[in-house]
Amino acid sequence: MNRAECSVPGRFIKNSDELGVTEQRRLILGAAEHGLRRVYPCNTVPEALKSLRGILGDRPVYVAGLGKAAYTMAQAVLSTIPERVEAGLVVTPRGFPSSPGPIEVYHSDHPLPSQRSVEAAEKLIEFLQAVPPGAALLFLVSGGGSALVEKPCTGSIEEIAELTRELMKRGTSIYELNTVRSLLSCTKAGGLLSYTRVDTLVNLVMSDVVGDDLCYIASGPTVPWCKPGLAEAENILKRYGLDKYIPLLRKAAEKRPAPRRDIHVESKIVARNRDVLEAARDYLVLMRYRAIVLTSRVRGEARQVAGLVAGIAEELGRREAVLLGGETTVTVRGRGVGGRNQELCLAILGATTSLGEEPGYTALCMGTDGVDGVSPVAGAVIDNIVAREAARKGLSITRYLNDNDSYGFFLAIRSIVDTGGYTGINVNDIVIILR
Repeated sequence: MNRAECSVPGRFIKNSDELGVTEQRRLILGAAEHGLRRVYPCNTVPEALKSLRGILGDRPVYVAGLGKAAYTMAQAVLSTIPERVEAGLVVTPRGFPSSPGPIEVYHSDHPLPSQRSVEAAEKLIEFLQAVPPGAALLFLVSGGGSALVEKPCTGSIEEIAELTRELMKRGTSIYELNTVRSLLSCTKAGGLLSYTRVDTLVNLVMSDVVGDDLCYIASGPTVPWCKPGLAEAENILKRYGLDKYIPLLRKAAEKRPAPRRDIHVESKIVARNRDVLEAARDYLVLMRYRAIVLTSRVRGEARQVAGLVAGIAEELGRREAVLLGGETTVTVRGRGVGGRNQELCLAILGATTSLGEEPGYTALCMGTDGVDGVSPVAGAVIDNIVAREAARKGLSITRYLNDNDSYGFFLAIRSIVDTGGYTGINVNDIVIILR
């Protein structure tokens, strides 16, 4: 028996003792912890597997996967059906441990694809081709997989990495980014189905995409109905001034193999952004707060979203809380270090007129995956303490925003949210505000 130990971490936010210097901060950190525990794979995957017993049948199970949650999802599978798993291979970012039981772990690169991503695709394809036709294939999908696994249909991995970097710098949405990436790749948008002989595949999916569209979560590598449009992708490149890549896009689109249609694919989302928000809300309600989830579909440029969020925060009454989730974007113009969550929190701070006064609100902005943009932390906390400390140190919010150096700002104020790296979860970003 290849049973793996699957337990929820005792604490996700490693610096919570340092951060939790007020009651409001302790409450907001407690709410975030409660939400993260709710969606951790140990708590979500077993129930999903139970509901899929009829589809998996009594056949041997082979496990494959990719993404920031692939390792923890694999652990959960091995702790639930250890006697069924014959072999497996999951591709994760660097930083995760080595193989859990019979499931091999291959470490690749993120957020930009590299030669390591090509090697990961080759290993994954080799594994899929070796799975016996009569077996059940369980595929674990989570965000981050688009960069971790890549097989270019044409051109070099360096060209794809360069285009990916330029699209990210220009603040493209995940829908725009993955539409372009899917057309360039032979492993995305159902592409991996071409390399397996099984007649049944089950996707367990942790969603990091607003709206939970399977074609955009890790670019839908095992979803047969995904059809990235060439005209749409060309318009995206034109919109962001990247016309020079259109010939590459057209050539790749001609060479993309059609995904298999003679395969039964069943997909089940095991966790999504709203799940973490509702669990965090429930915690605050237990703490005698009037708390509501406003939306799990926040999107748009972080600095533009910040004005609305600041207005909501300023109107909160005593012991009221609002929770939001989704994914903002950042157009990078400076040379600093940061991410969309820290940029959002810094822009909220800059848009607020009341912080520094009493009573004030406390807000947390963090990525549930634990890594915000190109920074080593998950996000930040803002409140009266941060506003006063910034004023005392003479830190210009405008200057830090203009340089996209939100991490530098919050590091100087000592209000970063540090999870110690990847959490093993990826359900987008959360914002919690309370007074």
